Amino acid sequence: MRDHVEAPPELSEHLQIVRGATTNRSGFFLRAETMHDNMAYLMSVGSVRGHHYAQRSHGEIFVDMLTSRFMELGLWILDEPESALSFTASLTLLQLIRQRQRKGLQTVMATHSPVLARADNAKIVEVGDWGLHESAWEGLDMVDHWRRFLHDPQRYLRYLDD
Repeated sequence: MRDHVEAPPELSEHLQIVRGATTNRSGFFLRAETMHDNMAYLMSVGSVRGHHYAQRSHGEIFVDMLTSRFMELGLWILDEPESALSFTASLTLLQLIRQRQRKGLQTVMATHSPVLARADNAKIVEVGDWGLHESAWEGLDMVDHWRRFLHDPQRYLRYLDD
């Protein structure tokens, strides 16, 4: 575990939690950077048993935590969860979000992943030099860049220094 406590993310200054949006009034905030510290804490207090987390990948632990302990919480706030996830694990997280949505549970997520941004019925707010504006998934810059990269990687790679 780290010797210091991280400052809360600046995002917390701009959010207001409103009770009553769902019947389940509990929530969960997880930053990928602090996930291992959170897991170590949960193991130390006996909240997580039967898993050998030291032998699992960052992404596997992340998905395990969400499915076993936090799935039914009323609100998830996820800060760039893709940093822990493979493509397949991103699809798993997308499925979990879909299951939660069907139960009326909410997820707020900051992401650079076109996969995760594709959540059903998501309200997508794009952040840029212009400020904030609502966008469609198909119109996101990140979706366009990934499409072009996957179609012709050399188009991007030729600009990298050797």
